[in-house]
Amino acid sequence: MKVSYQGLRGAYSHLACYSLFPDAEAVSCLRFEDALERVSEGACDYAVIPIENAVGGRVADVHRLLPETNLWICGEYFQPIAHCVLGLKGVRLDELKYVYSHEQALMQCRKFLRCHGLEGLRYVDTAGAAPGGARLGGRYGALASEQAAREYDLEILRSGDVGDIENNVTRFLVMQRERTYPEEDGGDYVTSFIFEMKSIPAALYKCLGGFATNGVNFLRLESYVNLSGEKSEFYAEIEEHSESEASKRAFEELSHFTHDYKILGVYRRSESRLRFLG
Repeated sequence: MKVSYQGLRGAYSHLACYSLFPDAEAVSCLRFEDALERVSEGACDYAVIPIENAVGGRVADVHRLLPETNLWICGEYFQPIAHCVLGLKGVRLDELKYVYSHEQALMQCRKFLRCHGLEGLRYVDTAGAAPGGARLGGRYGALASEQAAREYDLEILRSGDVGDIENNVTRFLVMQRERTYPEEDGGDYVTSFIFEMKSIPAALYKCLGGFATNGVNFLRLESYVNLSGEKSEFYAEIEEHSESEASKRAFEELSHFTHDYKILGVYRRSESRLRFLG
């Protein structure tokens, strides 16, 4: 089995791959598009893609790609995030002036950086910042995982209290080619879908009304309104199987107020969701 992810070895996406598929070969990709394409072409079985973080919010590039992909969401996973300050061996934390990392990681550690007078410099991903930034030496370090320190033979200058919050997690989606529906057995499921709203008065209220009247709970609702105002598109997640009677009635009502809607995946709620979010 092969699983694609965006980033280098030691990235949190890499750690999520091995948490989900410990016996699989994790395939590093430069961009999110490349990771999804590997699965579309059949070169990999699954892609593990971050969608949102407890501190930094949604991963913008992924939300842009989800409506366009032909892949199917078949699972979710919540990866604990524990940033460390890394540097060359022999360098002290108080010698650093700059730290490289992905913009999400820099956002998640703003208080620590400000408190220690460190300037954050953007890098394409956290793991890449380790060899690409910290190896500059001198006043340069990186924010990345403990695994990245091991992968690139770097010193951990500070760990444990680097992030702004204790329970920092990133939610990942697992994506595959096949469109498979788990059996509707009354269990805890999530259905992800997108819809394009008609331009009519109170359109969003009407789109959501069917879910409310049928007792279907929303977990997420994200707007994709473009600058031209020609389309009002949304990404949504509900706490229900798409084939439950309540969902079918809600989607039937939704169809009257949308140009189109598309289900992107139906999957069981992750045990890690219950552990981290309750």
